[in-house]
Amino acid sequence: MGVASAVAVAQIGVLTAPAELARIAAGICLLVILLLTPVGLARATRETLRAVGVSDPVPRIRYFRTLGAGLFLAVPSTVLVSAFPIGIIGLFFYLWWMFAPHVTLLEGDGGRTALRRSRTLFVGEFSATALPVVLTFTLFLLALTMAERLVPPGPRNFTLQESGGYVRELAEGDEYNTSTRMLSHADGKHESMPPEIAYDETARTLTLPAPEPIPLSTALLWVGPALALVVALDPIRWYVVTLLYFGLRLRREGLTVDELREELVEEIV
Repeated sequence: MGVASAVAVAQIGVLTAPAELARIAAGICLLVILLLTPVGLARATRETLRAVGVSDPVPRIRYFRTLGAGLFLAVPSTVLVSAFPIGIIGLFFYLWWMFAPHVTLLEGDGGRTALRRSRTLFVGEFSATALPVVLTFTLFLLALTMAERLVPPGPRNFTLQESGGYVRELAEGDEYNTSTRMLSHADGKHESMPPEIAYDETARTLTLPAPEPIPLSTALLWVGPALALVVALDPIRWYVVTLLYFGLRLRREGLTVDELREELVEEIV
């Protein structure tokens, strides 16, 4: 879905390089998976409940609250992938809150109460609960990082022009030597320029050609395997987290089938 959406955007003419398409494809795939979080949770939970003999329907309002809990989980996930390595802190918040959708759907809590309840369940169970989540988000991060690396950063202090090149205007006091390709500043510092640099003495500008775009096939092969693995493992992750939730409640609270049925049919005040 991410690749198809990125190709559609490229057809409009917004994207000019296949590397940009790969980046957009990775981002859209991550967004789609995050938005489908409540769907995956509901499906995994219903299958687990049927396996233990509970067929009572879940009140519709709880599904809407689960969507809100899914958005809570999307916040640290976004921080994680957009501000790595600083954003890695967001992973700890995700680990604390990963049972919040289950609490919302099954126990009827919402908002901060569901977040606190999730953290209570998680405390002391790091080794048992963190592995499936860390594995999945490592693959998320790998896919996005690979997509980002396809787009080389522009040269420092240069501006990308619409015509497809990088231009830098010399400041007052700067001098450029065409024979040595050295840029001298008024403060005595020097910069070495690449061989393909072009100098316009009249406009006092340095120009670099834009890098050649990466072939589309290379871009998709670079990002595709990691994304495919993430998509394939995501349903498994939800089943694992759901089983962990029930396991923690059974072991810590002695939850019975009758008590679970009462939680499901209880009206939300």
